[in-house]
Amino acid sequence: MYYYIYDSYLNHPQYNKVLTKIENKLIDLGLKGKIIKLSAFKKLKGVINEIIKQGAETIVICGDDQIINQTINCLENFDICFGFIPITSSSKIARVLGIPPFETACNVLANRIIKKIDLGKINEYYFLSQLEIFNVNNVECDDQYHLYFKTNQPFYIYNLSFLNFQKKINPQDGFLEIAISCTKIFKFIPKFVLKLFKKENKIDSFVLVKKIKINSNKEIFLQIDYNPKIILSPAFIKIIPNKFKIIVGKERSF
Repeated sequence: MYYYIYDSYLNHPQYNKVLTKIENKLIDLGLKGKIIKLSAFKKLKGVINEIIKQGAETIVICGDDQIINQTINCLENFDICFGFIPITSSSKIARVLGIPPFETACNVLANRIIKKIDLGKINEYYFLSQLEIFNVNNVECDDQYHLYFKTNQPFYIYNLSFLNFQKKINPQDGFLEIAISCTKIFKFIPKFVLKLFKKENKIDSFVLVKKIKINSNKEIFLQIDYNPKIILSPAFIKIIPNKFKIIVGKERSF
């Protein structure tokens, strides 16, 4: 049985029309299931725990990238399949997974291409895409060597990437990838000029690692999948292979 979890912001009447289209499409495809709407009194982790106890085999998350980032931090040791219906045309996660927005995403659910992808983890937080780390000048990799960075520049650790790098970031290879350096990205170039160039973000090199340790004499400032956090040192970062089982589209980027 399919369970559909609607993010709390979808309770606003402005989303009634798009949700009705999605629900009708699911009925047409024979994918009708139980709908659960999150609210101030219904939190995501509690809902997931409860429906797994009820024997759920597939949980479909409806919303934006934020709720997917919340979902991966509710997984614990559950072996369950997730789907995603993006209620926005700007979802970066959906684009990488090959999932179109709104009711068209229902076709991806019907095709049911399931992939297990890796997740990164820093201390108690899981991440799907990337870490951006500030005010740290060196890290220990795989208990074997150190990498050093300029203290005035952030550095990035990827599990998968929403950017168009020359090298594909594979979220199924069992490694995290540290980007050593990149060219500046100019924000004020007109769009019609950008279209004249191949949009690739230049990286000098990537370092593949399974685990990273950060020691610092001060708090560590970072963004976990674009969400700002402050954590205490030491920070332990590692790859968790095959942690997230999700239905993907044929147009996925990996």
